[in-house]
Amino acid sequence: MNDRKLKLVFKGARNYVHGTTMFDETVRLLAEAGYNQLADIKFVIHEMTSVNLRLVVEEYHDIAAANSVAIMRFTAGGQAMQARIVSDDGAPAARVPYDEARIESCCQIDTTTRDIRLSRDISGFSQIEVLVSMNKALHLAVLEKPAQTSWVFCRWDGFAWPLPADLSGVTIRLKQTLGTRLTRADVALGQETLGQIYFSAKAAS
Repeated sequence: MNDRKLKLVFKGARNYVHGTTMFDETVRLLAEAGYNQLADIKFVIHEMTSVNLRLVVEEYHDIAAANSVAIMRFTAGGQAMQARIVSDDGAPAARVPYDEARIESCCQIDTTTRDIRLSRDISGFSQIEVLVSMNKALHLAVLEKPAQTSWVFCRWDGFAWPLPADLSGVTIRLKQTLGTRLTRADVALGQETLGQIYFSAKAAS
């Protein structure tokens, strides 16, 4: 078992730990533990949080992971594993700017086909930050949501991580809306499907 602390910040005006931060920190800590190439990834956020977090890495078991804020299940070297994100003492002390408009300015949205395309990749953002910001812009352009809620990233299902280094041309297409509070979108680069990204409508924070 590997138990390590996530390095956390609050992004922009948010008072909760952004899902992209949880994802990126999980990937970083897994790489430090020797899991550099991940396959068959299922990353699910169970709850929003504003506290510090730590990662527990263990062999996969098909049992509900109690008390997990989020969990990443994956395969590495042919072995099924899982990384559970659990609450820790204290709260993040740092806050950083987070200008998603820089990503959106590099995208084109087609409201008819309900998709968004990244015309050119830009530095300064992680891969998951780019995809989540793109999907958020798409949602705000084509979907309504319940009052007093925000669209938030809640799940990523992917075939492999990391993704190709240059995401220029990556497209996200909204495929399914489940009621008014959950969506699924396909992520593709050229003819290759990279994964599916899910958003949910949560109380604004």
